[in-house]
Amino acid sequence: MEQHVLEALLGADGGEVAGKALAVLRGGGGYWVGDRAQPAGRHAGVYGQRLRRMRKYGIEPLGLEAAVQAVRAYGRPVRTGMVDAADRS
Repeated sequence: MEQHVLEALLGADGGEVAGKALAVLRGGGGYWVGDRAQPAGRHAGVYGQRLRRMRKYGIEPLGLEAAVQAVRAYGRPVRTGMVDAADRS
């Protein structure tokens, strides 16, 4: 996926997490987006487990609960990706 396409998707979201990811991209951060789509239920299940594990250790990840709910509600295959700040923060 080309960066301008990802920026447009993040900009259209309007949420706090998407806004932070967009700022990182525009600030020179890196990103990747998976080549293949996977069933939404698979992603929601994996990320739901990660959310529960993080909470078990007292960590509340920004936006992960909303993302799990959105993927579960979406219902169609999705592609995962990551935006990473240049300083890895």
